[in-house]
Amino acid sequence: FGYVMRLVSLAQNGAKLSLKLAAEWPGLALPIAKIPTSTPPSKHTISPSATPSDKHPYSLTPSFVEKNSENLMLSHPPTPAKGYLFGIGVNHKDSSVKGSTEIKGGPRRRDGDVGDGGGENPFSGEARLRRVQADLIAREKELGKTQRDLSIARASLKIAEQRATREKSRADRWETEATQDKRTAAALLDQVRTAAAKLYASGDLDSAYVMYTSLIEAIGNISAAAAVYTNRAAVLMMREHYAQAAKDCATASKINPTLLKPYIRKGKSHLGIGEPIEAEAAFKAILSSPDAISSTVLREAHEGINLSKSLLQALKEAESAIKMSRWDQALRWAQAGLSIAKQSIWLRAAKGRALAEKALWTEAVAYGEV
Repeated sequence: FGYVMRLVSLAQNGAKLSLKLAAEWPGLALPIAKIPTSTPPSKHTISPSATPSDKHPYSLTPSFVEKNSENLMLSHPPTPAKGYLFGIGVNHKDSSVKGSTEIKGGPRRRDGDVGDGGGENPFSGEARLRRVQADLIAREKELGKTQRDLSIARASLKIAEQRATREKSRADRWETEATQDKRTAAALLDQVRTAAAKLYASGDLDSAYVMYTSLIEAIGNISAAAAVYTNRAAVLMMREHYAQAAKDCATASKINPTLLKPYIRKGKSHLGIGEPIEAEAAFKAILSSPDAISSTVLREAHEGINLSKSLLQALKEAESAIKMSRWDQALRWAQAGLSIAKQSIWLRAAKGRALAEKALWTEAVAYGEV
């Protein structure tokens, strides 16, 4: 076997040299080395129509090469410009004939890949280069899209920053105007409140009430309005409108819970209409406040609590005396209660009934009993 393979190698080398010489000097006739086989080949034989040379029956003349190019695997002539180097190898692909061999040539590329022209090797250098180039193109497209998105984001951020700057400038301008308006309103408030206080001191309660009401409508429920509501409550108490005065004091306490004067006037207003429980709650709120440090305010609170208890006792005793038809006792407790609660409807009705039961008709008429 080794001897046969050596002969095959020698035949290949001889065939290469013969083909090269035939291509360069077509007129030169050289014998082709024949490969020994165990049996005559059934195909890939020399065409009978070929005309051999006179010097040798298998000389490589141009006509011989052209007619037998398929059997000699010379269908692809050498083209050095494309970088092919031709060789002849032994291909044992035909297994139908035992021991047969065929001499087959094929282009050998410079990168080491052997092909018959049927397709590109995916592992070749050119294929890998094209794949790398395609990947680079795809990455460049993705990078371009990212850069466009980044540009859009930067433009949006710039627009947002400009809008925020404009809004901040507008807010600063509004704040400055609001500060100026507050200062102007505070100055006007002091002037009107001073004028209303003068009217109250002079006894012009109606004019003072109108001025305080106009001032409340102008400034609304701001912190400074608590004092205005408290002052209007004082005017209403002087006019013996205790129910409305109690409402103004409640509004003032809601606007500014730290202001103590509304609680004092609220308690007195509830006493004026005969509500001792509500009055006592208002006075006790002063005692529980951490801002109650003035001795005058504390004294008024304690006095208000005592009056609330006295009024509650008068109401209970008058009611009990009326149920027992003790009209002298009922009249005495009704008068004691009215000294605290001048506008108590129930106490006025109780006194009028007691006077009527005692046949004091003239006095009873004054209380609406007759």
